[in-house]
Amino acid sequence: MLKLGVAMEARQHTVEKQQRRILKRRVSEVVYGTSNRTIEMRHSDINHAIPAINKVPKALEAYVDPVGIPTIGYGTIRYPDGQAVQLGDRISAERAEQLLLDAVHRHYAPAVFEAIPSARRYSPQQQAALISFTYNVGVGALQRSSLRRRLLAGEDPEQVIAEELPRWSRGDGRELAGLVRRRAAEVALFRSQAG
Repeated sequence: MLKLGVAMEARQHTVEKQQRRILKRRVSEVVYGTSNRTIEMRHSDINHAIPAINKVPKALEAYVDPVGIPTIGYGTIRYPDGQAVQLGDRISAERAEQLLLDAVHRHYAPAVFEAIPSARRYSPQQQAALISFTYNVGVGALQRSSLRRRLLAGEDPEQVIAEELPRWSRGDGRELAGLVRRRAAEVALFRSQAG
C-alpha cells in the first residue's frame, strides 16, 4: 500500500513537470481568444506580473484568507477545473507556481486587456501592475471599478493608478496591512515605466 502511494505521488510530480514544460514552450508567443477578439502578446511581457504576485508567500496547505475564503498557493481559490479550494488541500511548490502561471496566462491577463484595451500599449511593468491588481481583486471588480471607467475615459493612467489602487486595501470591512503594501508595490511598479 505504501509503494502505491509513493508511485502515485511520483506520477503526479511527473505530470506537474510536464505541464510546466508545456507552459514554458509558449515563451515566444501566446495567443489568447477573448470574446470576439484575439489578443496577442509576448509571453515574457505577461511574466512581468508573476514577481509582483508571488511576493506573497505561497501556502502549500489551504488556509482561510482574511475575508473567509479557502486559499492555497499564491492566492488560488479555484483550481483550473473550477473546483473550489477546500481546507485540508495540499499542493507542492511547483504546483503553486503552475497554478499561478496558468491563472495569469489563461484568465487574468486576457481579462485586463479586454476590460482596458489601452493597456495593450502600456509598458510590461505597467501591464504587470494591472494584472497583479486584477489577480488579487478579481475580474468582476476590475470591470465594475472607477479605475477602469477613468482609464476608458482617457484620464492620465499614472494619476488614475496612483489614486485608485490604494482604495482597494480593505477586506471584510477593515483595512489590511498586506493589501496596503501590495497596492503600494503595484503603484510603484506601474510608475517605474510611466512616461
